[in-house]
Amino acid sequence: MSLRTLLHFSMYFARFFQTSMLTFSTYLLAHSKWTWHRARDQYEMPGSRAVSLNEILLLLASLALAVEIIANSNFAKGSDPRWSVLSLTLYTCGLLVYFTTPELQRYMSLSTPDFGQHCSEPYYVYMDGMVSRAVLEAGVITWTQSVLFVLFSLMDLAEGVRPRTVKEDAVDLEKATPQLAEPKIGVLIPV
Repeated sequence: MSLRTLLHFSMYFARFFQTSMLTFSTYLLAHSKWTWHRARDQYEMPGSRAVSLNEILLLLASLALAVEIIANSNFAKGSDPRWSVLSLTLYTCGLLVYFTTPELQRYMSLSTPDFGQHCSEPYYVYMDGMVSRAVLEAGVITWTQSVLFVLFSLMDLAEGVRPRTVKEDAVDLEKATPQLAEPKIGVLIPV
């Protein structure tokens, strides 16, 4: 097996793992948080709220990364690292905005109490913290896989670039210069 084949295999294995972790973190964020908020609304618990702005921003960043994964995964000609870097930047911003909100940091700082012990906070706060920690873990793994894919695609791009020969430059120069219109012998010109 050649080194190039191994590079392509590892690059698309990283892409597959990135896709699966992105799906998992988006599922955790969208489904679990949404279901938990609906359960709180149904039982009219205090502190009920809709999906917050930081959750919506992380979902939009995940959507941008998913669109880049779909549009930029090409087995035949390789992936463009510029799009991967752009989507990685958007996902990093979404992840940082999601995890720097004070409310979420307070939820994540609480450890989960055993059932039957007295809780100083309502139990849904602990559940929010657990779901947020799981989203953090999946988000960091997704981010790491995105960085790996960018590095692999840069290596693939660098490996595919080879120095041009003088003959190739001469052929390109010939194609670029316009040909002067020369009269052809034997062609009748109407008068």
